[in-house]
Amino acid sequence: MREFTRSSLTIEVRNGPNAFDAPGLMDGVLAVYATAFGSPPWNESADRVAGYRTRAAAGATHEDFVLAVARSAEGRVVGFSTAWTTPDPFPTGRMYDDLAATLDPVVIRDRLVGRTEVEELAVLADVRGAGVGRRLLSEVTRGPTGGAWLVTAGFAEAAVRLYRSGGWESVGDVDGGEYPLTVFATPVRTAVASTAN
Repeated sequence: MREFTRSSLTIEVRNGPNAFDAPGLMDGVLAVYATAFGSPPWNESADRVAGYRTRAAAGATHEDFVLAVARSAEGRVVGFSTAWTTPDPFPTGRMYDDLAATLDPVVIRDRLVGRTEVEELAVLADVRGAGVGRRLLSEVTRGPTGGAWLVTAGFAEAAVRLYRSGGWESVGDVDGGEYPLTVFATPVRTAVASTAN
């Protein structure tokens, strides 16, 4: 577990299947999720919001699961992000089937498989614009995978601005059922060959 403090905000990074095992942590994360995704622009149903507890616990079973939590000076959870490495072969189920049916196989191979998959990023409205989302995203994508990716909706304008301002690139669009989704990935980093004369 790592902690970083800047002004009155603390970012705590927790790893593995016990990442949520701290008093009140899951409840704090669920409260942020409900506020962020149960209201505009997402407007998730009460059932979908309530189901995040199960989805979060399932995510934590990934061997390299990472949870970054932002807390106020009073200890209140004000944001969180979760991530893990996308396995090879590319998974099935969840949204993976839609991605596999829509995205170029080269994009999946080169930009998604073996990269950090950001599953969620949520920040309370009263701390948006203070760099909390950027810091959380930075923490969950620090791993050794050489890149990261995530899926969001184009109507989530603040999220799209955050990703684009961080250099993330749109690598494809997917029909998400309820609304269209965009897949963002960090830029491909290529080694520069040096030549000696």
